[in-house]
Amino acid sequence: KSQKGLWRATLGITFFWSFGGFIQLVIIQIAKELTGGGVGMGSLTAYLWSSVVVGIVIGSLLVSWVTKNRNELGLVVVGGAIMALASILLAVTSGAGFGRFMALGTVGFGGAMFLVPLNAYLQDGAAEGARGLVISASNLCINLGGALAVGVQLFLSIMGVPVWIQFLFIAVACIAVTGYIARLLPKDFVRLIALGIFKSFYRVRRIGAEQIPEKGGVLLVANHLSYIDGIILSIACPRSIRFLMFDTCFDKPWIGKFARLFEMVPVSPTKAKDAIRVAADALQEGSVVCIFPEGQLSRSGGLAEIKRGYEMIARKSGAPV
Repeated sequence: KSQKGLWRATLGITFFWSFGGFIQLVIIQIAKELTGGGVGMGSLTAYLWSSVVVGIVIGSLLVSWVTKNRNELGLVVVGGAIMALASILLAVTSGAGFGRFMALGTVGFGGAMFLVPLNAYLQDGAAEGARGLVISASNLCINLGGALAVGVQLFLSIMGVPVWIQFLFIAVACIAVTGYIARLLPKDFVRLIALGIFKSFYRVRRIGAEQIPEKGGVLLVANHLSYIDGIILSIACPRSIRFLMFDTCFDKPWIGKFARLFEMVPVSPTKAKDAIRVAADALQEGSVVCIFPEGQLSRSGGLAEIKRGYEMIARKSGAPV
């Protein structure tokens, strides 16, 4: 719990399994109501639950494709929103027809998008010697959350709360959790959407991306051919990049918000020593920092004169280039 990121990821994973347990119990209740608790109840339960499983499989395959180069936590927000929407669809459908079957499949699809990035973050973020302990603690939270979900659903069913209201109840819970996560991960969500749109127009081929160290400060020194170079580098690099930006840009309303959201490094165009110190500090903090040492776009396609400031940044920080 002392590590906020791991604790929040654990809470998210716990919510997913609690949500899944709640949905499973409601499915059993639906099957019981439709069959009167007699012959066919088990088969109907299995039929309805199979749609959730199919959705989870499809969602997991999609997430594995999207995150093959890096874990995308922005998917958690998308998955939570899909879970909320699917729960509302479950509330407005009835019986065990195609509409409810598809809504349950959508629940599983959104759930996979919600769970997989959180699981990856938890396992990657845990220290080598403490990973087993972290996963065990996470499993404890999952079981406690599952017990709570069982208790809540049992109480609602005993009180005679209709199934459609129970689905609305879990939809509201999804909306609240997703809203909270969106506030925690605005950068990841915006990055996912923006780069997703960009990748639908441009195909980026990576060569040598595995040479970027997994941890610690790294100084990227890039040539500068177009205004979309930063976006291309962000897609290609397996880690988040912090770009240098003149501090005067931070005073502009929209540009400033964007720069702060993506933690760009403010440097002064008139104070070279301060700029070198600020960039070196960011590297020593363990960030990947990118600099375009030409200081301008290439007008011919070839390299312009390379300014030597990046050498001083590298020396001062001790980071690999």
